[in-house]
Parts: sequence; C-alpha cells; structure tokens
Amino acid sequence: MVMANKIVDKEFLANLLEDMDMLDVIEVIKDKYVKEGKIEGYREMVLTVLSESLGVIPAYIREKVMNISHTGVLNDLARQAVKCKEVVEFENMLNKAVV
Repeated sequence: MVMANKIVDKEFLANLLEDMDMLDVIEVIKDKYVKEGKIEGYREMVLTVLSESLGVIPAYIREKVMNISHTGVLNDLARQAVKCKEVVEFENMLNKAVV
C-alpha cells in the first residue's frame, strides 16, 4: 500500500484501520465479495456443464441461471445439467428450482 508517497506495511495499515474503526467495514465488504465470487463460480459451473451436455444454451436459460443466488440450487442444477439430453428437460428443472 502506498500512502502519501510512502510504502506502508500491512501491520501499520491494519493498526491505522483499527484506529479508524474500519476493520469491521472491510470484513463485511470482503465477505460480500467472496460470497458473490463463489456464487458466480457456481453459475459458471452450471452453464459449462449444460453447454457440454446440450451444446448452445438459449439466452433465456442463461439469464435465469445468472439470476440465481443460492449455491445449493445452483449445485443441484449442475447435477441435473449432466443428465439432461434436451433443453426442455433442463428448463423444467430450472423452472422448479426458481419457484
């Protein structure tokens, strides 16, 4: 970290942020983005498996998958995507999952 043209070590920065009561805010922000990163990874997993099973994924299905934020649902959909041979099969599973 560079601060006022000086290189600051992590310990100094941690102490500074603690003095400013900013550590809790940073933790909340970090947790939020880590969770969002995991969810994005699950979404990509579903779409990758689905594209391997079916080929081209219709845009409306891609959009529905990208709107799901529950990792358990996304994990279940990835498992179903492996088994699906037709878009309609996956679409039925997707509709049940997002009700």
